[in-house]
Amino acid sequence: MASNSQEPAPVEEPSVRGDSSADSTARVQGAARRRSSWWLPLIVVWGMALLWRLVATWGLDLGDVPGPAGAQIVLYSITGEAPGWDSKLLHVLIAMTGLSPLAAARLLVLGSGMLGILGTMLAGWALGGRVAALGAGLVAGAWSQHIFLSIMVGGDAPAGAAAWLGVGMCWCAMRLRWRGPPVALAGGALAVVGLGVKVTALPAVAFLLLVPFLFLWRRDSPWRLLTPIAALAGALAGRWWLISQFRMPETTGANSSLHPGHLVSGMQWIMNLEQHSGFDAAFPLLMAMALLGAILPGKLYLARLFLALLSGVVLCATAWSLGHHVCPRYLVFASFGLLVLAGFAVGGLAAWAGRLPPGSRRESSGPLRSAMRYCAGPCWASGASTYFNTPSTPDIQHGPSRYAPGAPRRGPSRLFRAASFPTAPGFRRFRVLGWLPAAALTAFLLLDSLAYLRAWSEQRSPLLGTAGATLPRPPSFFAHRYRMLGFDYTVSAVGALDMMEIPRKAPRGVAGVHLRDRREAHLELGAALAGVPSVIVRPTNCCTGRRSSRDCARRVLDQVEDAGLLLVLPDPAAHVPPQHSRVDGPDAPWAELLLEEAKSRAAPRSVSPWWLTWQFSGQGPLPCQKHGPGAQSP
Repeated sequence: MASNSQEPAPVEEPSVRGDSSADSTARVQGAARRRSSWWLPLIVVWGMALLWRLVATWGLDLGDVPGPAGAQIVLYSITGEAPGWDSKLLHVLIAMTGLSPLAAARLLVLGSGMLGILGTMLAGWALGGRVAALGAGLVAGAWSQHIFLSIMVGGDAPAGAAAWLGVGMCWCAMRLRWRGPPVALAGGALAVVGLGVKVTALPAVAFLLLVPFLFLWRRDSPWRLLTPIAALAGALAGRWWLISQFRMPETTGANSSLHPGHLVSGMQWIMNLEQHSGFDAAFPLLMAMALLGAILPGKLYLARLFLALLSGVVLCATAWSLGHHVCPRYLVFASFGLLVLAGFAVGGLAAWAGRLPPGSRRESSGPLRSAMRYCAGPCWASGASTYFNTPSTPDIQHGPSRYAPGAPRRGPSRLFRAASFPTAPGFRRFRVLGWLPAAALTAFLLLDSLAYLRAWSEQRSPLLGTAGATLPRPPSFFAHRYRMLGFDYTVSAVGALDMMEIPRKAPRGVAGVHLRDRREAHLELGAALAGVPSVIVRPTNCCTGRRSSRDCARRVLDQVEDAGLLLVLPDPAAHVPPQHSRVDGPDAPWAELLLEEAKSRAAPRSVSPWWLTWQFSGQGPLPCQKHGPGAQSP
């Protein structure tokens, strides 16, 4: 009997090979888009920071090699003495690139500043993901003091770059799972080795104390115990290397202990910074933004609170240890935590504001009611938690949500349980509005940086003879903030530009005296660049018994005259504040004796408002050449 049931028609199955190829292509394209959306904004922010520093370098006259011991470091890299790692790095860079010593020095500090910003962005990514890294890069890249540090020749920039990059590597290792331990090992060693370049990076190294707190908070990673151990091992290895390579100074007495009274004293120094050593008008804003970043609810909330407390302790301890020498430049390394927290606040607010839907006419009668609906009460906390805590909603790491509306959502506590916002039509067009506050803050910091650098240049030009700044002129509001900015004698030497130009007119070489803070290195550097010898005459290497006397000054000038050198002495009539005298200590009477003896032989020739010169003729050997263990009489 024939059955009336009909067999179902066979369904033609699609080609497995074709579908797998299409799916593979789609997956590759999707992965490429995700990678570009992750890295491209970070590269753009990093490039903007580099552009701002290049503009500052080109817009300022830096021919006097400003910076703490900048001329001395460049001189050591030329002569090959290289007593420190800063001059060793510069010597290696000159050999690798073939650049001139001055160009290589500027490249070293510029590259160091950019590596420091990279470390700040890594630390921001560890705390809050991509938008926190973007915010940290914007804040650190536009801050005037970090730009100032990136154009100052010296060991501060390389030391700070090593410390900041090492700390950032240790922090971000928590997100790298099995790759975390080797990254933390390298980061801990790099942060401590930065102290070998210059000990001023010590405040930045103190932020390694946050590493155990970060890894213990990340409970879902099986590497959470091994990674902080690797960071500690790297720090100990770096310390062992420093002890084996250098004789590390030991603090004794009051400097070796720290109690709350010292922190209060350091806080007073910071609050009175404007009165005694200049100021940074953007510093209070950074502190307020850092406080906001610490109290925002969401991911790593307790870790950010601890970071805020640690930042305050490090800042106050640094200011207390510096005392009356405290200035914004010395507080840059201690401000690492402030920059990261401020970047977290900038990125977090941008992500949260960009998440707000524009509101449609069906749901509300206007944008104000829609904003109140989504901003009021616990919805604000849950919206912040959406970005800082749960991957099931649009977070700061992975962009728009790819989860279904009914997918389960999780959070660290019931208080900050994630909530999903309704997506209104045209939502993606309004996401860029979330970055408007970040753009406004960046513009404010950038204009503040322009005002600071222009004021610094205007203070230097009359005392150094440098050209005026060609930077864009900021609005009067920002320029007025730095109208009382004082001249920083710690990074610029009075008459340094003329002192570097004088040896070009001395065919047989130059002779000078020891100046305050080793500023005679400008004269030696100018002679080295001109290819002529230089001699610094001091009682310690020219006089019997290492003591100055009129007879010794007479004999020294006889040898300077026989050698045909150009004698360079500071003009006592030049107006320089007594507390910033160019010659101090036991060398001041010696300089007066040489000046009196030289005036008795010939009239001086004034080549600048700061220096007096005497050109002698002769073909004899250089004076005051030290032979043997003791100083020899000429």
